[in-house]
Amino acid sequence: MDSWSISIDNLCKGHLSATHLSHSVHGVGDKDLVTLEWTAFFCSVRCPGDLVLKSYDLAYRLCAEGVPVISGFHSPVEQEVLRVLLSSDVPVCMVPARKLPSRFSSEIKRAISDGRFLVISPFDDTVSRASRGSAVTRNRFVADVAKEILVGYSGQDSKTSALVENFLQENKPVYTFDHPEHRMLFPLGAELISARFPTKY
Repeated sequence: MDSWSISIDNLCKGHLSATHLSHSVHGVGDKDLVTLEWTAFFCSVRCPGDLVLKSYDLAYRLCAEGVPVISGFHSPVEQEVLRVLLSSDVPVCMVPARKLPSRFSSEIKRAISDGRFLVISPFDDTVSRASRGSAVTRNRFVADVAKEILVGYSGQDSKTSALVENFLQENKPVYTFDHPEHRMLFPLGAELISARFPTKY
């Protein structure tokens, strides 16, 4: 599939200062989709069972409302959310924690051909493999591009929690589920997902 590039300044708002970021964002898919108002989704790898189910239900809600979703889709819950999104016609943007991949699954190829799926990377060709550092940088990039952030789960003292606190300091709207380990986020400005999507959550 043909790739393209745009200036990173066209997507980000100046918060990023990491090494290995390219001056350009490289992508595959309908380039016009980059102008959508994206909603980011994050979820830590170790997610409590009740929040797995809530995140799964939330994915269907995002599909029903046609909300464009951007994520790294790396953790198990993020991958499950991606599976749900791929079954709908909602626009999706995947951001790997490395350079732009050269191969994609048949489901992603189909979604790209349908004009509703983007794969973009802010990394240059020197970042051939994902690492903890590049994952953190990727997540900051995703949050910077998005207009708002949904958090399925963010464990206390986790890298996700630290990132969420940074997002809140930058006045980025953050929504998450009511959970004991999330309660330290609400005094910082996070809101319940039910405030954004009035549901049983």
